[in-house]
Amino acid sequence: MDGQRILVIGHTHPESGATAAGVRMLQLLRTFKENGAIVHFAVATKQGRYPDSLEALVAEIHEVRLNDSSFDALVKRLDCDIAVFDRFMTEEQFGWRVRSQLPKCKLILDTEDLHSLRLSRQEAVEKGISWDEDLWYRHPVFTRELASILRCDLSLMISRAEIDLLTGVFPWIKAQLVYAPFQMEAPDSQNDQTHESRKHFVFAGNGKHAPNADAIQILRNSIWPELSQRCPEAELHVYGAYLEEVPLGSDNYPGADRFIIKGYAPSIEEVFKKARLQLAPLRFGAGVKGKIISGLQYGLPTLSTPVGWEGIGGNSKENPLIIKEISQMISKAAELYDNEMQWEAALQQGRELAREHFANADNPKESSIGFHNEQAISREGRLLRDLLRSKAFDSSRFMSKWIEAKNSLLKKH
Repeated sequence: MDGQRILVIGHTHPESGATAAGVRMLQLLRTFKENGAIVHFAVATKQGRYPDSLEALVAEIHEVRLNDSSFDALVKRLDCDIAVFDRFMTEEQFGWRVRSQLPKCKLILDTEDLHSLRLSRQEAVEKGISWDEDLWYRHPVFTRELASILRCDLSLMISRAEIDLLTGVFPWIKAQLVYAPFQMEAPDSQNDQTHESRKHFVFAGNGKHAPNADAIQILRNSIWPELSQRCPEAELHVYGAYLEEVPLGSDNYPGADRFIIKGYAPSIEEVFKKARLQLAPLRFGAGVKGKIISGLQYGLPTLSTPVGWEGIGGNSKENPLIIKEISQMISKAAELYDNEMQWEAALQQGRELAREHFANADNPKESSIGFHNEQAISREGRLLRDLLRSKAFDSSRFMSKWIEAKNSLLKKH
């Protein structure tokens, strides 16, 4: 990768203090830089409230416009070897433009999580039905996301569980998937705060993210009214950016005064080192949850669902921090909050399951993407990639051109 030029195209400007996606983007940019690449970052949206500074990681930041041929000129001028898209929608919008200007440029999709998987699970929850893979296949985003993966030369996957799901449907796609987990700093167990020195429950999550908004409502309306009576001295603190986006129910119940919306935390490390237990009743979602990895990094165990722990490891039999039903969270949370031995054992077991997501893991592969071997892709993969890149199947290209033409006409009138 030394000396290669990489253009990273982001859906939004990274906000690592607000989202796990922001943490992920900073890790990728840092990996590229440390491996000798010359990195450019392009984004089409305005910065949010909590933008990260990228000056030390990228050569230049480019503000670009959607559905505008000015992007074509930028791509041609930069003449990059690799283009990285931070989610499938970004590839839909800009992938065809990169291909048209730089046919030899390698295209890499960072899936972050499988959006279609998350959305199909959300649909199941909202409809009150059980989720199965057929529901995933039928979701309208599934074919769009799969097409984006197939159009790219490589896709970075943060979760082994999602690799298994994709290869279960298309075994030959495995050569196009690279497992690139979170890389948090390794836990320093010698300096962990003790169970006794910690207090209160906590939840951390961006209020704009639907799984987090749902979890906060579950905590407030279904869990905390009873849990607050089981743990009468404890409080439940909710941290996160954009929490004003979350509609909350009535606070007319005992313990409501100890359910406290704290808002954005400049340092989640300080929060997690003081709390005793994180509660994450996630009913839907996908990928790997940054809140759980960060919690383990700072000595904070997280009680969550199979969806919450997916991609990190374990099941309810081997991981004491997994609860199958939301209704089980109350008794298990009270038990872990009060029992130091169980709390300590759960923390250590969770850390072992999450070991590969810490910086001392053996298997991060982001640095290998610059040395991609075209022949490793199966014949089926190459054929489908070429087919989906052809104009006959590239609907996003013509939709973008139509929007650009329409905008041009509007400017003239």
